[in-house]
Amino acid sequence: MGYAGNRKAKLPQWLDRDNPGGMGQSYQEGTGEEQDANDRLLKGGVSARFAQFCPEDALQLAGADRIMDRAPVETADEYRARLVQAPDTNQWIGTRRGIADIFAPYGLVRDEPCTDSPTTLGTVHVLHDYEIDWDWYSWWSRIFILIDEAGAAVAGWTSDGTWDSFGTWDDGGLWDIDGLAAVDVQYFRKEIRRRKSIIAYPVVITIALEGELWDTPGGLWDDPGVWDDPNIIYLPIGHVWDEPWLGSAPEWDSPGVWSDGFEE
Repeated sequence: MGYAGNRKAKLPQWLDRDNPGGMGQSYQEGTGEEQDANDRLLKGGVSARFAQFCPEDALQLAGADRIMDRAPVETADEYRARLVQAPDTNQWIGTRRGIADIFAPYGLVRDEPCTDSPTTLGTVHVLHDYEIDWDWYSWWSRIFILIDEAGAAVAGWTSDGTWDSFGTWDDGGLWDIDGLAAVDVQYFRKEIRRRKSIIAYPVVITIALEGELWDTPGGLWDDPGVWDDPNIIYLPIGHVWDEPWLGSAPEWDSPGVWSDGFEE
């Protein structure tokens, strides 16, 4: 029983408790309805703080509190489930696992354990510079995200064909890859920047649409033809110092060095 019903039930005799049309009942019912409305607003406000109970239009605010944006591919229920797990997920911020988990909404699985010596390979790999050393010397702060062919298949990313194949300029997709849009890459870049170690410098997301990646776990560093394979997609995260194959860039600490569209 709410306030309205309770106030009517406890109405004194002298206020026309037994008179259905009496002013006492009307007053008590009206006052009780206001209390019921306030009670619902209070409960709704408290519930909105909890990801498992909040209305759908409050999920974005819940995500902001938990440092976790909604991935473009996520449904409301999927995002809600991930927000509920945020206390456990966020304890890995600043680690490889914290970055690998960004790709979970796309069906990608991290290595287990998520270290430089995994016993079970996933489909997304977060590697430090010393594990790749593409330039044969080490910038110790650099990290690379590598997504293998199985991961690309699960995510639904495929080659968009040859240079002159049919397509649309402004369809929101990316060059050389179908199934991945600019908003997805913006999500990757923003979340990586938020979840990386403060000293880490994420360089690139590399996606193998076909074949294995050069120097990935389980791959061969000298695998012929993989280095310049057109089915390998590079998505720069931040500008880099001296790697023209990722595009020339300013100094690492200059304004705008991050190409994620995200401002503190």
